[in-house]
Amino acid sequence: MSKMTVVIFDFDGTLVDSYYMLPELYYQLGIKLGLKDDEARLFSKIMLLLEDFNEYKGIFDRRVWWSSAFRSLNIRYTDVNIGKLVEWFYDEWVNRSIVFSDTSYVLDALSSKGCILYLVSGTDGIPSFKRYRILRSGLSAYFKDIIVVGEDVKSFRDALKVITSHHNNDKIYHIDDKVERVLISRELGIRSILKKFNGPLKLAWDIRRYRSKLDDIPIVDSLMEVLDIIK
Repeated sequence: MSKMTVVIFDFDGTLVDSYYMLPELYYQLGIKLGLKDDEARLFSKIMLLLEDFNEYKGIFDRRVWWSSAFRSLNIRYTDVNIGKLVEWFYDEWVNRSIVFSDTSYVLDALSSKGCILYLVSGTDGIPSFKRYRILRSGLSAYFKDIIVVGEDVKSFRDALKVITSHHNNDKIYHIDDKVERVLISRELGIRSILKKFNGPLKLAWDIRRYRSKLDDIPIVDSLMEVLDIIK
């Protein structure tokens, strides 16, 4: 029996640009909280640093860390108020997210070659919201299965094991923009590809800290380069 080619994709930062708008969203959030223009710009910078830290630590529910951030910044809020602000933020986040220009072309090309495509992505902290975002992106139909880490399975490693258990003899690739995740997939014998991240956050995407571990992992600037690797 001939081997199939399986390709596992991440969502945010890999297929969709869902980070570029964060500085502006946090500025607008500051205005909604009653801050003046210069205060809102400083607030945006502080919130971006906190967003970066919490993303790195895997704390994705903004309802949780916004509360402590607002207290530290002496910003008054109520549970009702913060709930409405988070709802506004998430709506804007979805509406402003952009599918990368080469995403559909690459997914079409791989599908036409007979590749089996999977999507593995982390939770957004609110149950089912990641699936909603994926559906809104218009990309869900490309994938045989979508696994949300933190909801469908406990860990990223578990998600990969679910997929590999169905494809023991197949050639499996994994494409992601976060270094730690491609290192995990490589440990499991998967052909890992790291896509460079060009966004306002840094910690979870800092290649320099892992440079010595990435020698045998292809690093691409765009998804189009993946087609030269997956033959």
